[in-house]
Amino acid sequence: MMSVNFFNRGKWKVSNMKTNIKNRQSKNKTLILSIPKFLIAGLISSIFLLTAAMGAGNGNVNVSFLYNLSDFNGPVLLDWPNVYVDKQRNEIYVADTETRTVRIFNENGMEVHHFGDDGSLGTIIDMTVDNNGNIIALSKTAIETLIILCNFRGEQISQIGLKNLPPDFSPFHPDRIVYREGRLYLAATGLLKIVVADRNGLFEYGYDVAAILGVSDTKRDETDISGFTLDREGNILFTIPVLFSAYRLLPDGRIEVFGKAGSAPGQFGIVAGIASDDRGYIYVSDRLKSVVMVFDNAFGFQSEFGFRGYRPGNIIVPNDIDIDSAGRVYVTQAGERGVSVFKISYN
Repeated sequence: MMSVNFFNRGKWKVSNMKTNIKNRQSKNKTLILSIPKFLIAGLISSIFLLTAAMGAGNGNVNVSFLYNLSDFNGPVLLDWPNVYVDKQRNEIYVADTETRTVRIFNENGMEVHHFGDDGSLGTIIDMTVDNNGNIIALSKTAIETLIILCNFRGEQISQIGLKNLPPDFSPFHPDRIVYREGRLYLAATGLLKIVVADRNGLFEYGYDVAAILGVSDTKRDETDISGFTLDREGNILFTIPVLFSAYRLLPDGRIEVFGKAGSAPGQFGIVAGIASDDRGYIYVSDRLKSVVMVFDNAFGFQSEFGFRGYRPGNIIVPNDIDIDSAGRVYVTQAGERGVSVFKISYN
């Protein structure tokens, strides 16, 4: 683990920020993501065999397969959607950009509602839910990204515009969003920038992740953020596949880094989604190895689950992940495998 304070290089703030934060990133166009899945199939299979043979860790977390998100016709077949869990209500939101549809599932994994398929909201690429149950969606159009406030049915209430962005954060076109305690956390993954705004879109502070990590301007275009979320403490978690690393960005401006490239359990191939459970364990999906790895709060490797295959409990090129308040892990996949659901247990 590495911890460094990069506040002066990578963080912006406004003069009227609250003093308790005074010391505080889907473009999905990385080179790795552009590799056709059939070209990496052989590598994936080889790494799966090696990893399975070496074991899956001896930590305090065990994960077992439950089911796939479904409707009354069976499992919903989607390819790499984004998933968001409303922990307050244990509802699961899945954004399918191919059909412009957001599907809502209950805590039993059954679809109860969907919206957006009429095209009225554009192409929704990510979404979050506020404390009142309103949906805040990121919608991509041909020329811009909109932040749309919807009611629980997905009917548009208004649009939220970002205001008072500093010059280095304008223009800013986010493709990931998280709502937490009255703030919007937005990432422009291709720009390696994160903006934190209030409920009405007023800029509070931001992070230039490329500056924080020392990524040169010539390398920005190939150094995208992949996974993006907040943990229980309000720290920002994200991954960068081409750097084979995951990151925890603390409110005081420090950044902690973990992970290294390799095929052994606990090492990274092509990292993607990241999430944290209520006990502080961190879950990182790996596209190349077709597993989800579990780390403790100090980044110690605990276990991994999934593995490439077509049996129940296997996963194919996992991408986005999220966790609900009942200890269920939601993992999106390629190959129209939809969203697999797993149950966490602790030793």
